[in-house]
Amino acid sequence: MFVRSGHTVLDPLPHRRRPGDPTTLEGLAGRVRPTAASRTRLLPVPEPMVGLLPDGGLRRGSVVSCGGAGAVSLALALVGAASAAGSWCAVVGVDDVGVLAASGYGLDLRRLAVVRTSPAQWAAAVGLLLDGVDLVVVRPPDRPRSSAVRQLVARARDRRAVLVVLADRARWPEPSDVDLRVTTTRWRGLDRGAGHLRDRRATVVAQGRGSAVRPVRRHLWLPSASGQVAGV
Repeated sequence: MFVRSGHTVLDPLPHRRRPGDPTTLEGLAGRVRPTAASRTRLLPVPEPMVGLLPDGGLRRGSVVSCGGAGAVSLALALVGAASAAGSWCAVVGVDDVGVLAASGYGLDLRRLAVVRTSPAQWAAAVGLLLDGVDLVVVRPPDRPRSSAVRQLVARARDRRAVLVVLADRARWPEPSDVDLRVTTTRWRGLDRGAGHLRDRRATVVAQGRGSAVRPVRRHLWLPSASGQVAGV
């Protein structure tokens, strides 16, 4: 398992771990726990995405899934405003996190931990991070065990963290509070096979449980020409 926090590589190897060591997952969670203990019930989202969530923000203790083409961009855009406001964010199991894209969506790279882990360790890594990180974005393995998933959902609720699941490659076996799915995308900028990709128009549909049971559809630039998320 390898961890990168901002521009610092963290070493979580078991034989090197020490209590409170900031280079371990436990040390990272302990170092940022005061931020995660905030009493604020909602974490902010970018203004163009407010209408996709029943509370207008990311409710602590909830699970949000992101699926469809562009799910990674959707998840990064979703957590960008909270990161910019001071929340720590961890990304687990995603090898293709683009630093420039993440920064464009508003993530503070000084408060971003990127964790690469094996399929056997993913749930343990997410569980440790939920102890102290406000937002954890995870791409689970192809067939996550239902028992492990239920434990993570319960821990997110107990720790008042937000768990964002990338459901672009694997089926999440538990219902999410809100399911966000990119249904259509179209890039602009190429003219007859030449040019530069400039921006991408995406249709995002949100549906979930409780007050989110009725589907909501929004058209977004994901990203816009400036690299941010914007309304169409």
